[in-house]
Amino acid sequence: MTDSKTNLRHLQVAPLATIDARRICFIKPSALGDVVQAIPVVHAIKYRFPAASITWVINDHLAPLIEKTGLVDDVIRFERHRLSSIHSSSRQALAQLTKSLAGYRFDLAIDLQGLLRSAMLGLATRAPVRIGLASAREGSALTYTHLAQDGPFETNAVERYWSVARLLGAGGLERSFSLNLSTAEQAWAIDQLVRYPKPWLAVHPGAKWITKRFPAEKFGQAAGQWSRQTGGTVVIVGTGDDRPLAQTMKETLIGQPTLDLLGKTSLRQLAAVLDQVDRLLTNDTGPMHLAAAVGTPTVSVFTCTSPIRSGPFGEGHRLYQTSVPCRASYKKECDHFSCMKQLSADGLVPLLDAAGKELSPVRAA
Repeated sequence: MTDSKTNLRHLQVAPLATIDARRICFIKPSALGDVVQAIPVVHAIKYRFPAASITWVINDHLAPLIEKTGLVDDVIRFERHRLSSIHSSSRQALAQLTKSLAGYRFDLAIDLQGLLRSAMLGLATRAPVRIGLASAREGSALTYTHLAQDGPFETNAVERYWSVARLLGAGGLERSFSLNLSTAEQAWAIDQLVRYPKPWLAVHPGAKWITKRFPAEKFGQAAGQWSRQTGGTVVIVGTGDDRPLAQTMKETLIGQPTLDLLGKTSLRQLAAVLDQVDRLLTNDTGPMHLAAAVGTPTVSVFTCTSPIRSGPFGEGHRLYQTSVPCRASYKKECDHFSCMKQLSADGLVPLLDAAGKELSPVRAA
């Protein structure tokens, strides 16, 4: 959907299924989950324009995940912190980025971020064809030449992004999430895990939003029950910032096989670990989408976000959603956390048993 005040009469109506492009700029700086969900579109673009050079504008810390996929020829690292202030250094960085984008002489720019900042980057490419989503915000649609109709709000993000592939005549392709993990990356993951008894359950207790963060002790209780039932290992993944949550989990896992990989993996090493484990127990986070991308079943807790819009793509996942009135509100702050009190560790255990077997149902408490 577009802003009702946005004038879109400038948009072109020429079909894009037959256009050619030699230099393509793909703009999707963040976040991890969104970047992973955008990967199928880049696969489709690469197939649709086999002779084209593709450059991805992406946040600096996410660039290593994409650079080794073989999907792109170049990345432009988007350092948001350097562009978000009024200091002269930020203005200089923005001017340098704008000049760099223009220097590529792109003939096609695709903005999947859909915000004013990303739209300005697309405009800076000077590409004659600039595609964005119909749901773009902040007036960014004014900078596009074509809109991809990405459907209603309650549509999975992968499907919404795929509207760009359809617009370009590549919508009939299968959605591919291939990350092209190397033999070395896979061997590293196996080396971390092989000394611990299978099956392996990865648990990611963190989340950037506190309203997404299921209590770590409940994650630990559910993982502990699963471990006792199966004899398997709990593998804790995340960043160093998740250390307090992991410590809380560990207090419920005493006596159970546990492997702590917090802060010990790069993004691609994390993908390799998630590729090897049997399940991932998580909040609605980027690692959830990373696990889905490598084909690992997930059990995900949804409180303030929608499992339909934000859930993992594909089959075999289990989604545990609260039934409180304010569910899926996308609020980053809360003064009561009723959803966290309603959802239980016991409710997660049967989902861990069922993950990977069928289509993804939503279990409401």
